Amino acid sequence: MTAPTTDPVSTIDWRERAARAEIGAGMLVGGELRAATDGATRAIHSARDGSVLVDLAWAQPADADAAVAAAREAFDRGRWPRMHARERGEILQEFARDLGRAVFLVMTHDHQLDQTAIEWAIRKGFGFVGGVGSRAKAARTRARLEAKGFPPEDIARIRMPVGLDIGARSPAEIGVSIAGELVRWRASLFSTPRAGHEVKPGA
Repeated sequence: MTAPTTDPVSTIDWRERAARAEIGAGMLVGGELRAATDGATRAIHSARDGSVLVDLAWAQPADADAAVAAAREAFDRGRWPRMHARERGEILQEFARDLGRAVFLVMTHDHQLDQTAIEWAIRKGFGFVGGVGSRAKAARTRARLEAKGFPPEDIARIRMPVGLDIGARSPAEIGVSIAGELVRWRASLFSTPRAGHEVKPGA
């Protein structure tokens, strides 16, 4: 597979796109934009000047339940179950063709589930396999993989603890650190760094 030499994102005129952007205020559930169950909103401010961009519908537990129910309904009774098995297989194969540039993040409630999921992702060839956990958990995960005969180059692809080392403690901070590592990894896929941004994947 030949990797692209330039980042297509850098060719977009982001100022022009931002000027004509329309920000939806609702949450998308079942293919429809809707308000929160209790009408709650939260003001989203511009990082440039602090102005309010939109009063965004703020989801509550009931909204999350509705979204999960809608997704389950679409999966059970939508187009997918009515498709021929061959057609479904072709779609899944399309996803599988580029897994070397795909991300698989593991953050379940159970260490054994995490281990199983990580082993599956490595075997499938995901380019980025990340796991939430302590350094001690990461060492145990790698030791189990070595004991099962996984090649060192595959084990080296695991990012655990996933996220940039920015001293994150709260869930929000951890989310930012993970997003940061994903951005850095994505940039490393392109052989030509963006102007003024030297990419150091191992930094």
